[in-house]
Amino acid sequence: MFKQIADYLEFLKYKKEFIIFNKKNFFDIKNGKKNIILVEFNTNNLSIIAYSFFLNFLKKKHKAKIISYLFTFEKSLFQRFKLLILNNINYKFFGIYKSFGVEKFILNKFNNKDSISFLNAYQKYFKNLKSKKDLLNLKIDRILIGDILYDSYLRMNNLPTINLNDDNFINFSKKFLSIFLYWNDYIKKNKKNIKAIAVSHCVYYAALPMRICLKHKIDSYQVNGQSLYKLNKNELFAYKEFKEYPKLFKKIKNKNKNNFLLDSKKRLQMRFEGKIGVDMRYSTKSAYGKIKKKRLIKVSKKIKILIAAHCFSDSPHSYGYNIFDDFYDWIENLGIISEKTDYDWYVKTHPDYIESSKLTLIKLIKKYPKIKMLPSNASHNQLIKEGIDYVLTCYGTIAHEYAARNITVINASINNPHIAYNFNLNPRSKSQYIKILSNLPNIKFKINTKKVYEFYYMRYLQNANNWLIEDYKSLQNLIGYKEFSKPIIYKYLLPSFKKERIKKINKNIKNFVESREYFLQPKHIN
Repeated sequence: MFKQIADYLEFLKYKKEFIIFNKKNFFDIKNGKKNIILVEFNTNNLSIIAYSFFLNFLKKKHKAKIISYLFTFEKSLFQRFKLLILNNINYKFFGIYKSFGVEKFILNKFNNKDSISFLNAYQKYFKNLKSKKDLLNLKIDRILIGDILYDSYLRMNNLPTINLNDDNFINFSKKFLSIFLYWNDYIKKNKKNIKAIAVSHCVYYAALPMRICLKHKIDSYQVNGQSLYKLNKNELFAYKEFKEYPKLFKKIKNKNKNNFLLDSKKRLQMRFEGKIGVDMRYSTKSAYGKIKKKRLIKVSKKIKILIAAHCFSDSPHSYGYNIFDDFYDWIENLGIISEKTDYDWYVKTHPDYIESSKLTLIKLIKKYPKIKMLPSNASHNQLIKEGIDYVLTCYGTIAHEYAARNITVINASINNPHIAYNFNLNPRSKSQYIKILSNLPNIKFKINTKKVYEFYYMRYLQNANNWLIEDYKSLQNLIGYKEFSKPIIYKYLLPSFKKERIKKINKNIKNFVESREYFLQPKHIN
């Protein structure tokens, strides 16, 4: 209780300082009368700082007013009354949003689920869904929404997969449809005036208005303290510049390339030595710890396969479609394949794995006795030493880590960060995936580790994340990844925003917006 009070008082202190900063630097921009910029209401403090700079550039550019939208799945008059009260008293984040120009906060409404129009819409779009694949491909008014619904349902209910006939899913899908209809109607009515929309993520339900905006050719951005993206009808997701890595690396001056590759090799070696969080800011435990005395992989002449499991409810479609419908479907299919092959099969979770996902995994693989569960804290160094031959993942970091150790990895997604390189096997379809797994004794595959280091540099070491924070990684190492979303971030960033730094940030934004490119590249950062 005392800690909560202390945290709130700390927030109030930094809130006041940030509001003063915003009014000093952005308050003189005149409001537009008709033009609108939409922004997702987000409570991540670093993202809010990024919003402040980015939205005020757009506001000035379009002479627009800023409207922030909040999401709720609860049909409640109390929610609306609460929003009205919190808005009027500038409670917590509402006051901050107002300080950088937000004039209005809106909450989605719900259609009457008993109305003929709603029932007809539900009948048209949901009653004919026969499979999870149908759901993933679901479009309404030519707007893809199936993946957002899918991942939102898994996340909000902490479930491994979807049962289309489950009452909970049916009720959820009705709420989701109602929210979609509200936003589709709102954006259609205001499309001439909406000049841009900004979101913090391109996944889960809060990205739904952005999908609708994209259909109407409204500028759509993902904005956070690390990166900037401009989405388009051909690219609905952020973080997919990995498709361009080889081409971008070629543009680097040759005299620098060898040093960059050596840096990558050193950083990977640090991971293999068990250092925690090396270029993986979210990691709290190393997967490459000390080798234990007890052998984990049995001695045999059979091919040995390691399945590197993903957390089931953690946005399986964050980059787009995969070969299988979701992570649960992937493991289920591997179980079936295991029964038809004469290999030694193993599955392991990351040490940071969510406990509920682990319990689901244990229950699932009980149906497939050929798959042996390894301890979560088992070191990959030990597994490699004991003879793992192949590793299976959808799009995990293990794909480049094991490739650097000259071990073949097979990805179960063409939307994986390693797709532009040939140091993994990347089947394009379910049938091709099964064919490869069924014929591993005949697979001949060579790995160019130099390309692994090239990937690593492009993924982790180039400086595209310094658009807002002058040295993002150093600050992250100083205060810790989890602290970046907390009020303490104001303590470190506000003093750094001197006049020259503010000019550079605004220039970075201007260069990016005017470039019309998909993501903020290092060349745009001054």
